[in-house]
Amino acid sequence: MNLELMKSMSNFSLKNRYNKEIMIKKLIISLLLISFFEVLYAKDIRTVWMSIPSSVIPYLDKNQRQELLDLIDMKTKAAVTNLFGDTCKIDTLTNTYLSATLSHTSTLQLKLLPRETGDTILCMIRAFSGPSIDSQLSFYTLDWAQLAIPQLDYHTLIVKPDTMSTADFEVYKEALHSSLVSLSLSSNQHELDLKITPILLDKDENKNINVQLLQRKLKWNGLTFN
Repeated sequence: MNLELMKSMSNFSLKNRYNKEIMIKKLIISLLLISFFEVLYAKDIRTVWMSIPSSVIPYLDKNQRQELLDLIDMKTKAAVTNLFGDTCKIDTLTNTYLSATLSHTSTLQLKLLPRETGDTILCMIRAFSGPSIDSQLSFYTLDWAQLAIPQLDYHTLIVKPDTMSTADFEVYKEALHSSLVSLSLSSNQHELDLKITPILLDKDENKNINVQLLQRKLKWNGLTFN
């Protein structure tokens, strides 16, 4: 009798342990699926595009932004008339990158970037065209709270070419303190192209500047571009 009781208790214990293991496995799978879909959702640039506050991008309302996405899905020209009567269109769209022409003088780039902390943030570049392009770089959470990420000091990136004299380099470096900066995000890499255009130099002086002096490709390191 005691032997049968012990067997029964042993079987019950094994069954109970097995059920617990199954429950734990199911819980782990559920958590992994939740994390997967959260990451998938967070990395969708379409969601970010649709949630842009009007204070950040006043050119389009939510319906117009959705219309542009619908036009892309229909594989037709993704262009609408914005709230100011100008043409707005999406030029490039991937899962993590979007570039758009907001007007005949303004463009927008959005890029999702991973941080070393494990979360994802949004990098935004607004560019305004004139005789030369001038860009503004900013960072946001995916809920559009602006982040205080240190801005690039573009002038620290300027290094004297071997072919330029120290005297000429100092003249150009001083002139570069008054300059326009053109920025462009890569659609498929975590990279930023930078081009500096001095505005105090004439065309002949600009031609004499080594191209490599004014152009850089910067990489995202999880904290900033460098």
